[in-house]
This record gives sequence, C-alpha cells and structure tokens, in this order.
Amino acid sequence: MRILYYIPGPTYGGAHNQVVRLSAPLRAAGYDPVALLPDEPGDGFERLQAAGIETYRAPLYRLRATTNAATHWRLATSFGPQIGRVARFLADQRIDLVQVHGVTNVDGALAARRAGLPLVWQILDTRAPRALRAMTAPLIQRYADAVLVTGTTVGALYPGLSALGDRLVPYYPPVSGVEFAPPSPEARAAARARLGVADDEVLVGDLGNLNRQKGHQYVVEAVGRVRRTLPGVTLRIRGGAAPGHEQYERDVEQLAASFGLPADTVGRLPQGMDSAAFLGALDLFAVGSEPRSEGVPTAIIEAMLTGVPVVASDVGGIAEAVRTGETGFCVPPRDPAAMAQRLEQLAGDAGLRTAMGELSRRIALAELSLESCVDAHLRAYSAALDHGRARVAR
Repeated sequence: MRILYYIPGPTYGGAHNQVVRLSAPLRAAGYDPVALLPDEPGDGFERLQAAGIETYRAPLYRLRATTNAATHWRLATSFGPQIGRVARFLADQRIDLVQVHGVTNVDGALAARRAGLPLVWQILDTRAPRALRAMTAPLIQRYADAVLVTGTTVGALYPGLSALGDRLVPYYPPVSGVEFAPPSPEARAAARARLGVADDEVLVGDLGNLNRQKGHQYVVEAVGRVRRTLPGVTLRIRGGAAPGHEQYERDVEQLAASFGLPADTVGRLPQGMDSAAFLGALDLFAVGSEPRSEGVPTAIIEAMLTGVPVVASDVGGIAEAVRTGETGFCVPPRDPAAMAQRLEQLAGDAGLRTAMGELSRRIALAELSLESCVDAHLRAYSAALDHGRARVAR
C-alpha cells in the first residue's frame, strides 16, 4: 500500500526525519512511503532520496509567515490549480493513503478528497496562531479520516478534535533506543575531542535547525550567565542551515562571542559526526524554543535516550517528555535567567546529572519508544482506511 507524505518544508526537519525513521517498520507492515516536497532550496529532497525514500518535488505554494503581499497572492491564485495538480499526482503514482503534515496544508487534504483517498492529517507543532487553529480545526474534522498529533497537549490546542475519538491518535517522534544510547567512555572522549571540549569542562549542547523558532539565543545567554560563576561550563550549538534565516544564525554567533564563548560555538556537526555522537559528548542538553513553536522536539527524546538531562522551554508538549525535577527541568520560555539557574544547578552537581540522565533513558524507553510511535501510526492508518471506506460507502 503506497502512502504519500505531503511535506510543506524543503529543509530537512521533523517531518522528513519521521518518514526516514519509520520507513523500515512501516514497510514491514505493508506500507511503502512516497514523499512530495515543494520545489524550493533546501536539503530535504536529497536527504530523503539518500535514505531510500521515493521522493518527488513540485511547485507547491503554502501559507507563509510574511507581510509580503506577493507571496500570499501567489498562494491565492495557485490554490485551485495546485489541488488539481496534486490530485493528478496521487492518481499517477497509484497512492492509496495520504498523510499531510501541518495544519495549513489544506490543499493536500482537498487533493486527497478529490482523488477519493483516505487522509491522515498530522499536526506536528504549535506554530499556528490561535485564530488560525480555530479556523483550521473544522476543516481537519471534516476532511481527515484520522489525525496524528505530537503529544496530547498539541491535540488539546485544536478545538473540537477530541470529538474524533479513536481517530485522534497522539504519538511522540520516532527515536531508536539502540541508535541513541549512552556512549562508551572512549566514544565520548573522542566526540568531545572533535568538538574541542576538555575533559574537565561541563558541555551544554543544543541541536536543531538554526532558525528563530528554536530560540538558540536564549540558550546562549543562559550559558553566558552560568559562566560568570562556573567558567568551566561551555556550549556547542549544532544544526542545519535554514534558508531565509542566515541573519539569525549570524546574530546567534555574535551573541556567543559577546559572552566569550568559543568561535565554533554555533555551527554544523563535524564531518562524519552524527547527532548520536554529538549528544553522547554532552553533559547537559538545552532547548530554548519560542512560545507557539514546538510539539515535542525529536532531539529531546534523543538526548533522554542518550542519558543526558534536559533543560527546556515549557512550550508545546515538551513537559510531556521533560519531567521537572526528575529527568530535567522545564522553564518559562524567553527566560534565560530561569534557564541559567537550572543549568547552573545541574552543572555544579555531577551526581544529580547522572541520576537524572539514567531516569531519562528509562522513561524514554518505556514511554517514548520507537515501537510506540510505529504502533500509533499503524493505528492511525487503520482508522483512516476504515473511516475512508465507510465515508465512500455513505
């Protein structure tokens, strides 16, 4: 059964990562993944293809957070033809089931309905303003045969979705407890050496695409504050470049320099180092995400499975994973002073870091596992197929 993942973003992120990590278990269950992305600059297309995902690109316009009238005009004038183009693509590729990513992908939902296909509507995060959520929630209820939401908090933010009953399926991002695990002392030492971190330094890390949503500047300021009393604390932020956010990346680099942090504080992962190795080098993981941004970031679960305590902004569904006082701390968003207080507490207490890290991995294995994510998707797909057949029959 061929399932199309209609992903609005050209830059590799949570949705793309999910397709890659779920592809093997879903194929084993009889689902063959196909991805459709916008024909825009970004690394999503190449990385999906490199992972063995059948991937296509097309001119796809989408709602953007901009005041540029021309951008919105292009969307308005292309909306109808785009629905037809996507519907023809679904027929040409013999798609059996459609999954759209994001609340504003109404065109993908309408194309699925025009093609007579079951639709799974996935809500990944909390970026949509309240007014937009209120506008799209009725459309989601009308057109979706099943809805996947990143955690229960995200689902509760969309009015009326609870009425879907078993067709509303919460899940957490797919992360393997085998791929992400506490490293050997030798592997940890090698990764820290590649990052230029001494054995006696306390390394705070942040991992995520370098865009404003991730709030890296709050992490930089928090670590800068900690270093006034604990100068042995250092920071490495690693993430992919986000087209259109180049100035933001430069601003974060300059902020890090102003706190006396190393010149390579902000950047890409070293050649040959993956995210598992990076996280294994850390003592603490910090996330400064903006309000109205996240669901449950994949990198948080990766850090927990690696046995690293997390200090994160209390936004979206992050508190469903990060349990304050047990696996780390949730702090108010846009509050580097509050983040600094918790980072300093953990940086100064190696025993507390170890205890929280061990509990983090146990909880992630028990409640946030890859297997539970696969099961949630299979339940959503089964519900969508059943509801879609009943809808067609009616």
